[in-house]
Amino acid sequence: MTNAATTDDPKAPSDALVEPGAPAAAERAQTTDKTPDSDAQSQPDLAPEPGESEEPTLYGVDLIRKHGFWTIVKEDYRGHHSDVTLPGFQALFAYRFGTWRQKLKNPVFRLITKAMYSLMHRFVRNFYGIEMFDTTKIGRRLHIGHQHGIVLHGYGTIGDDCVVRQGVTMGVTNTWEIGVGPVIGNRVNFGAGCVLMGNITIGDDVMIGPNAVVSANVPSQRTVFAPPARVLPRQMDDES
Repeated sequence: MTNAATTDDPKAPSDALVEPGAPAAAERAQTTDKTPDSDAQSQPDLAPEPGESEEPTLYGVDLIRKHGFWTIVKEDYRGHHSDVTLPGFQALFAYRFGTWRQKLKNPVFRLITKAMYSLMHRFVRNFYGIEMFDTTKIGRRLHIGHQHGIVLHGYGTIGDDCVVRQGVTMGVTNTWEIGVGPVIGNRVNFGAGCVLMGNITIGDDVMIGPNAVVSANVPSQRTVFAPPARVLPRQMDDES
C-alpha cells in the first residue's frame, strides 16, 4: 500500500515562484511540474483487479479478426505441449481455419477454403472422434486433453482457457434451434465422460467431474460431480 504522506501533490502549480534562499522549495516545484494525465501514461498496463471490468471474451471469427489467425494458432500450439501431432491441436487448427475463412471476401477463395475445411473437419471427426463445427463459438486457449467421443454443440459458446477431455458431449435434449446452444464461461474444466444437456449456461471457473450429467444452469465457481459408485457385496453362487 502506498503511503499517502510520501506522495507529491500532482496538482501543484508548475509556475510556482521560488524565493531566494529556498532551494528545497524550488526543487520540489520542478518535480511536481506534470499533470495526472502524464503520470497515467508513464505507468505500464496492468491486468484488471478482481471485480473490475475485463475485456469482453471474443469468439470464432471475431477473435481471428482482432488477434490474427497465426497468433491464435500459436496459443493453441503452446497449449498442447507444442506438439502438432496431438489430435486436440489438429482439431483446433481445423476449427480455426474454418472460422478464418469466414472473413474472406473473394467468393473463389471462399469456395476453395470451404472445400479444404470440409476435408479437415471430416478427417478430425472420423479418425480422432472429435466433432466440432466452425459455427461453434470458441475462445482462446481451449485445451483438448484426449481424443474420441467428443461432441461440441454446433451453436454452443465456449470461453477462454477451458479444458475438454475424452467423452465430453455438449448437446440438446429434444429441440434444436438454429443459433442457440449451451454457453460455457471461462476456465471451465470438463471431466471425462461428462454430458451437458440443453441450452444451459455454465459460469466461470466451474469444474465438472467425470461422468456428470448437467441439465441445469451452474453459477460461477462451483464444482459439479456425479454420485460415487456404490460398493455392494458380491453374491457368490450357492454351493451345491
